Amino acid sequence: MSTSREILVLQVFADELRLVPATILPDLVEIGTPCSFKSNQKNADQTALSDQLTVDALAAHVREQQWEGRELVCVVSGSLTACQYFDLPQMAKAAMRQAVMLKLGQQLHFPIAEAIVAMRTVGYSVEGDTKNLRIQSTAVHRDLAMAATRAAEMCGLRLAAVCAGPDVLASCTERLRRGDPAIQAVLHIDERIGTLVIHGSHSVSVATELPVAAGDLTSALMRPIISGEEVIQLDEARALRLRAEIGIPGADETIASLNVTGDRLLPLLEPPLQKIVKQLTQWITFSTTCAGSGAVQSIRLVGPGASIKGLAEAIAARISIPVQREQGARAFIALSDGGTTDEPDSFAISAVAALDWAGLPNAIPPEILRERTVHRVRRSMAICGPAVAAAILVMAFLFSRVDRNMQTRVAAQQTALADMQKLVGDRQKWTALQASEQTLQRGIDEFAMATPHWVGIFKELSLLLPREVQATEYVARSEGEGLALTVHAKVYVGSGGRSFDEVATQTLLMLQRSSFFERVEMMSANQSHRSEDPQAIGTISVRLDLAYPQEKPRA
Repeated sequence: MSTSREILVLQVFADELRLVPATILPDLVEIGTPCSFKSNQKNADQTALSDQLTVDALAAHVREQQWEGRELVCVVSGSLTACQYFDLPQMAKAAMRQAVMLKLGQQLHFPIAEAIVAMRTVGYSVEGDTKNLRIQSTAVHRDLAMAATRAAEMCGLRLAAVCAGPDVLASCTERLRRGDPAIQAVLHIDERIGTLVIHGSHSVSVATELPVAAGDLTSALMRPIISGEEVIQLDEARALRLRAEIGIPGADETIASLNVTGDRLLPLLEPPLQKIVKQLTQWITFSTTCAGSGAVQSIRLVGPGASIKGLAEAIAARISIPVQREQGARAFIALSDGGTTDEPDSFAISAVAALDWAGLPNAIPPEILRERTVHRVRRSMAICGPAVAAAILVMAFLFSRVDRNMQTRVAAQQTALADMQKLVGDRQKWTALQASEQTLQRGIDEFAMATPHWVGIFKELSLLLPREVQATEYVARSEGEGLALTVHAKVYVGSGGRSFDEVATQTLLMLQRSSFFERVEMMSANQSHRSEDPQAIGTISVRLDLAYPQEKPRA
């Protein structure tokens, strides 16, 4: 019998969703081809899960790959997530949680009342001291956790856990340390974010995200490069190629592709390097104040950014602590033949999330967990109830045959049989009621699938309507087998000076190109200077037959 298990890992960033399929094998994790979904979300306090179009693209990819029903582990990061380690005396569970909430509330960027807090005990503060405990706590904004839940439901996936990126990296570094008692810092550098974990002598003391990333070096190389009287300006693609080619060059190193020496690039790369060193220095200094922690003896560089040439040496030269690149992820990660060419270390976070999510703080909303528990109990009752009733009936029949010659007990057996029949009737009634509820639920689900995504429709209209057209009224009607949306709008004089006929024609042509509408019809176009709005030059009305999923005919 196969012992493998398939699971999906979704890494959530501010402007990107990264989906990685993983297969858990007895000795390692096999990583499939990842898929990235970019978002237009630019607000640092939001995530790509708040972009409905991005979530729709994710759901379409899951359906295309036929992954519905698989387990999903969501790894979140950003300003809506925080991970902290606290040293607290032993106390009751309720008191311990209240103490953690008070401490977390002083450090979050959002009210603690809006957070879902998960916590666990990871050991003692000081080895050999059984009085104080080290508590690992994770806070995730409720809106982010609910967005992950909704995204999983839209994709047809079973959300197993909502974990924080620093917690996953801490678990990953435990695998990389292999029992090494030395005090170490592990810096994971991704293209968009950095994560730092500091291990004390026997447990983690710091797990946090840093505002540093490999993309900072790319942005630095996009600044003007002065070579004599020539100024070289690179775009993002060329800067990425240059970063992969030379990394952090030496001062006397010649860059053939630019015909310059490294001393021309080092001033550009110095600010992001200093930013990395400053963040490391602050958190390493903070870790020394934690109980059971001492001076950090070495720094391990992991993740996609660790492959940048010379980065480890450049950081070591500026922080006076040995820095080395870690490639330990090769020991427990295998890449599938699906076409990915990335290094195993690029998938360490996803692989460890697939392996260790059950032991990490889980920020799934409590009401979702309660709902799942109730559903499991009801399902067990629905499955086992008829079988138990049938078994009881069989036993009653057998006992009635054994006791049929015992005239004195005939009446008692008949009474028992009547009671059993009543139970069976009650069970059939409840089974019928449950079937009707399931039928109603399917009807609701089919109605939801056959209802257009109004948010997407209004976003499409806002993008397609010319600037001179201002919608004043939307009217939706059900006609035949679909819905028709009528848009009434006023036409204003624009900065381009286009005529009313030109604006009406462009409106019709732009709407006809959209995949949201099956048919576009101009109902009316009236040019008038007697409108209630003196600046309007006329009105138009357009009927749009919406294209959206139809209810499938029942077999």
